[in-house]
Amino acid sequence: MAKTWSGGTLNSGVSVRPPLSVILTMSCTRPEPGVVPDAYIQYFYTPGEPVVYISHSTLIPVGTTVLDPQQIHDLGVALEAIHQTFLPVYGLDGDWYGMDTEFKFDDKLDPGNPPSLFMKQARPFPWTPGGAPLSVCD
Repeated sequence: MAKTWSGGTLNSGVSVRPPLSVILTMSCTRPEPGVVPDAYIQYFYTPGEPVVYISHSTLIPVGTTVLDPQQIHDLGVALEAIHQTFLPVYGLDGDWYGMDTEFKFDDKLDPGNPPSLFMKQARPFPWTPGGAPLSVCD
């Protein structure tokens, strides 16, 4: 039976975020020791798109998040578009599949305005049902 997953997990560690005057950059896959990214589940298909944080970044003040609610929504829209694009290729069996994506929000092209979302890449996440120890789908 196919599993239903109505949310997506995300690790975020890059931000140009007012009112912070620094650009936070880090590797989410191989952070320096002691550095933790924001990680959350966004229930994109649920009214209000609730977000549940798994961890909070150690690079920003306590009580803040790397992405603001509008950025989380915009990223959700982009990830849904990626999902729909690759669904005919990787979702043929009706089971779960994942994509490894990279993104950034940057105001370099339009300084002084809210940062724009750039999807840097999207590629299939190699996963074998029952074979990945970090799988949340088994």
